[in-house]
Amino acid sequence: MIAELEFVEHLDKIHNKLVVAPVDDDPTKIYTRAMIRDIKSEYQAKIEEFEKWAQEESQKETLPEGGTVVSPSSKKPIQAHPGAFPGQESE
Repeated sequence: MIAELEFVEHLDKIHNKLVVAPVDDDPTKIYTRAMIRDIKSEYQAKIEEFEKWAQEESQKETLPEGGTVVSPSSKKPIQAHPGAFPGQESE
């Protein structure tokens, strides 16, 4: 996804370099700028779709090995191995 973000940045730079002044009204520049905007919008849609998916995944409650509970309601997740507390036996 980093490559896509960098690509969109490069497209922006190219788009900004191709300035079309009303005096020259170069059709090639106008067409090129339009193509860059179209390509950029395709990649931007993919990036937004990925960000939406990542947000949904981060909202899911998980319980990985070791007892870590990660949820939106927990401010500081605690990881404790069974038997880590005094007086508690390990499995």
